[in-house]
Amino acid sequence: MNAQASSMLSRSGKKQVSWAPSSGAAGYQRAKRQRSFSCTRANATGGPGESQHPAALQRREALNLGLFTASAAYLRTCLDTGNVALADDLALFWGAANPPATYGATARTTKEFARYSFNYPEDWTEVPVNKVEKGTNGTDCRLKGALRAKEQVYIVVLQRLGEDLKGYKTTDIEKSLSGIAVADANLQDALAQTDNKVFVQREVNGQTFFDLDVEGQTPFLITLTNDGAGRFYAMFISATPKGFSEKKALYKKMRDSFRTFVIV
Repeated sequence: MNAQASSMLSRSGKKQVSWAPSSGAAGYQRAKRQRSFSCTRANATGGPGESQHPAALQRREALNLGLFTASAAYLRTCLDTGNVALADDLALFWGAANPPATYGATARTTKEFARYSFNYPEDWTEVPVNKVEKGTNGTDCRLKGALRAKEQVYIVVLQRLGEDLKGYKTTDIEKSLSGIAVADANLQDALAQTDNKVFVQREVNGQTFFDLDVEGQTPFLITLTNDGAGRFYAMFISATPKGFSEKKALYKKMRDSFRTFVIV
């Protein structure tokens, strides 16, 4: 775009101003004659100041106008708040799905070694998972956002909990979710307060995800899936009711971004 702008300036020419101060009437007349503006136009076939056919000038001006219009449209696209990266400032977390005996360290890894990934706001920070969380329900990672809103997301990874979620019944999913909630008192309370749990099934590249929205004193957005290779994954996003109502769209984007990978 800078290159275009530079080119357009050269085509439109530069204004040159000459001013020669002097004293007396004769000097005033000379200064008056020298006080002039000149515009030059550069083109591809001739040097500055060459005369051009009026039709050619009209075509060139129309082309310049079109370039300016296209540049403005491109800028509006880049600044559009609908763009997730710009609007939400999301980063990508690559998760390792570390063995149960590992805890207290980061679950972050590189793309080639990742078993799952999801988007999250860049200002959220990872909090080390303790021994109880890791050993009781398989929590692999936890990230926290604003303290006032009590924002957090955590990923649970369990092995050999059903080979294919496509064959699961809703009661099976609910039973699995209840087992995972053992290590999270807030999640237990939220599930207990929700009488009608409606799991929404969706398919992403042939993989089945079950989504659940839990309302209450501590709202949750949840998704559960299986990677088809013996690992069961659950993602939990929670916040205060006020924070949840303000950023629910963001939390849903985070949930929808969750993916799993099989390393062979």
